[in-house]
Amino acid sequence: MFKSMPAVIAKIFALGHSGAILAPEQHMKVERLIVGAAILLSMACVRYFSGGQVGLSYFRSGEKTVVSSATHPVPLVWAAAGICFFWILMRKEFREEPTACASLARRFLAFLVDLYLVVLVSGSVLVLIPLSVEARRTGHFEWSFDREYVVPTDAYVLLPLSLIGVLVLFFIMRIP
Repeated sequence: MFKSMPAVIAKIFALGHSGAILAPEQHMKVERLIVGAAILLSMACVRYFSGGQVGLSYFRSGEKTVVSSATHPVPLVWAAAGICFFWILMRKEFREEPTACASLARRFLAFLVDLYLVVLVSGSVLVLIPLSVEARRTGHFEWSFDREYVVPTDAYVLLPLSLIGVLVLFFIMRIP
């Protein structure tokens, strides 16, 4: 059964062939359903495996300072899948130009999906730097840490990572 699965997938998405299970106009609906399911599954994975946090957090209020950082191998796998998906999407050649303009609601939803994926992918990968710095400082690696004090390396990690995150967001949103 598993050996024939690629053949079934190829038959479902066979473009322009009379033997295709899905008509070409149904491809976008299936692709949207797959992307929506992947986003919901990634939200569940972040919530379940990482305790709801992926990334670096620095909060200061008066005398109180809280520094935390967290990730998990599952969001890293999602990040790798997101990078592969983006690479495949950028290499795909589109044969037809859209005949109608997308609505404002559709464009906004696409922006939110892009923003979520960029933040999830870059946050999952970039957080390895503060986790590694903390592991070097403490002598053992943890997938997350919370502390209520500041160490000198926080300043050297927080600002460059913030700038890198903003630059990644900018360049990803600039790529057509």
